[in-house]
Order: sequence, then C-alpha cells, then structure tokens
Amino acid sequence: MNQLQERIETLSLNGLHCSQVMLMLAQSLTGEDEAPVIAAMGGLGGGLYSGFNCGTLTGGCCLLSSYCARGSIDEQDKYPYKQMVANLAAWFEDTFGSVNCGDLVSTNPIERREKCPKLIEATFAKCLELLEAAGIDPRGE
Repeated sequence: MNQLQERIETLSLNGLHCSQVMLMLAQSLTGEDEAPVIAAMGGLGGGLYSGFNCGTLTGGCCLLSSYCARGSIDEQDKYPYKQMVANLAAWFEDTFGSVNCGDLVSTNPIERREKCPKLIEATFAKCLELLEAAGIDPRGE
C-alpha cells in the first residue's frame, strides 16, 4: 500500500466522508488546516446523503475550486477553473460509468470501504493532473 492509499484509509477509518478526504488530502499538500472547510464538505458525503452526485466527485470539484476561485467579493478568480471542473466531471463519468453515488456503490458499508478509497485515489490523482496541466502547483507554492 502506498502513502496515498494509507492516508485515504486512515482518514476514512476515522469517519471522514469521501468529500472531506478529498479536501484533507489537498490541505496536506499545502500545509493548511481549515477545519470549517472540512466540516462543510461533510454535507456532500454519500451523494448528498441521497445517492446523488458522488461525494468524491463533488469534493474533487471543490478541491479544484479551492485553488482557483476567488475567496471574497473583492477578489478575482485566480485561474479559469470552470473548464477544469467540467473536465473532471466528464472524466469521472467516463472512468466510473456514472457520477451518482447510488450507481457507484451500494449502501453496504463493506462495499463502500472497498470501492470508495479507489475512487478517491484516482480522482485525487486526476485533480492533481488537471491543476498541474493548468500550471498550478498543488502544494500552493
């Protein structure tokens, strides 16, 4: 098991949802520790707890936006990110066959424990790829 897989497993086993894990991974790259952001991401888990859009995907979209979108009304977007988000969504659907949590995994916790970390790992890697292709250092440097 590589370091990324171990980190995903540790975060997941400690009760964080897929969307939260996605942002925790990004924060570990930048050295940030923004608990309110991680808490807010909790609402995206389990496909909005309704089997809708996968929390890994929506977490990935938030991850990309966290590097690129403005953070206040006084700022401008740092990078054009909307196409990156659209590219991530298209890639996710092409790769996994659906964007909906209910289609990807059942409510069975054992199945989720097996499938979700793989979704998270692949999606996090894709987010890093998209950021780097746009000339953005995921470490925030």
